[in-house]
Amino acid sequence: DSVINRVVDYFDGFIFFRRRHEKALAYYYKGRVNNDLGHLEEALEAYHEAYDNAKWTDDYKLTYLIESQIGKIYIYQDIHHLAYDAFKIAADAAQLAKDSTSIAYSSIYLARVSGERGDWKQAKSFYRHAIDIANQIDNIQVAFYSTKELAAVYTEEDSLDVALELTKYAFAAESKYDIPHDWSLDLTIGDIYRKMRQTDSADYYLNRAVKSNNIYTQSSAYKALYYLYKEDQQEKAIQYNTLYEACQDSIAKMGNASDLYQVKEAHEVVKRQAVDMRRWLLAGAV
Repeated sequence: DSVINRVVDYFDGFIFFRRRHEKALAYYYKGRVNNDLGHLEEALEAYHEAYDNAKWTDDYKLTYLIESQIGKIYIYQDIHHLAYDAFKIAADAAQLAKDSTSIAYSSIYLARVSGERGDWKQAKSFYRHAIDIANQIDNIQVAFYSTKELAAVYTEEDSLDVALELTKYAFAAESKYDIPHDWSLDLTIGDIYRKMRQTDSADYYLNRAVKSNNIYTQSSAYKALYYLYKEDQQEKAIQYNTLYEACQDSIAKMGNASDLYQVKEAHEVVKRQAVDMRRWLLAGAV
């Protein structure tokens, strides 16, 4: 982070309308670094600054990347309406860039928000659109993620037979195409078996899912394990609930919804002040 901060400071030294593309890139990378460190407020501040500069350029792919990252932060913190707005901007930028892969991923992101909102019909529509594009451009990775997440939607709808077939297809694709294992796939199939009341299979896959480096996957897996055992093995359920709450505490420390709202509002205030300053300077020049 010390290296990227020096880069940001360097490009910040230029006046408003100079080196916008380089500023946008520098702030985007600052956002990615802070994202990886779990500093979500700092990451969001950097992404907003990156977008403010990128929108004045014709680098639509960069705009897509910036807004996708913003959307991911919001959706993980359950700020669904802001996540949708960000992913929509990303989707429009991907269209302008004429980048089929980015268009497909944008459709996946919009599907995720729709699923979080409980709009399963729209979620399935977005996932199928992504799969159609993946088939057209022969992108196995996009097809894999779309299928895996579509299975989770069918699980939420209790269409368990369809969901199970989709997860088995995704597992087969991992093996066939040598795709790095995605632990959230274990979460999905474990949750299917939980709803089918196949306790042993559910326990096996959900305990695999908690090995994920993604804290959100871990949290969801512990929550599912709690529900798996809360009726029959309450002591075990309490242990999993404690682990779930620990994950939730860690997520909150990264930046809760209220803090992230304040980041956006503060950024908007600074933008308005900057516009007023430019008008004042222009009036003085005239």
